[in-house]
Amino acid sequence: MNSRVVEMQNKYAEYAISLIAQGIMDDQFNRVQNMQDNSNPNFLSEILSSYLGDMPKLIHSLALDLQQQYVDFVKLDKTIHNIKGSSSSIGAICVLNACNAFVACCKEQDIEGCFKCWEQTSNAFALVKLKLEALLILEQQIRAAGGIVPKPVGY
Repeated sequence: MNSRVVEMQNKYAEYAISLIAQGIMDDQFNRVQNMQDNSNPNFLSEILSSYLGDMPKLIHSLALDLQQQYVDFVKLDKTIHNIKGSSSSIGAICVLNACNAFVACCKEQDIEGCFKCWEQTSNAFALVKLKLEALLILEQQIRAAGGIVPKPVGY
């Protein structure tokens, strides 16, 4: 294996660790990464691409629902729980935390709080999207160079 591939693999591993250290992702992300193997080498990219494709629609739906004259808090809560579930399943802890605050505002029917939480959720997702897209690009580069994407440390 050439030194360029090893360098990219090291960069990938360090980057993945940094996502957890920064509080963007949690240990669930390691578990999802670990599910990828030779029988399903595109597992992680497929899961993350699906998440990154679905979330903007859900976040936009929240924005539209908040702009209604009469806000349907039950509908908001359902959408937030969809976002929470998807974020939890891939380990996007910063999005999950923003959603937890959003749920509390919905229970209190606090419109202003909901708008703030929507903004926090949207910003958290934008950060996750930016970071995961960079990771996916690095994964593609490793594969294109003939390398294997490294497993998380400790798994």
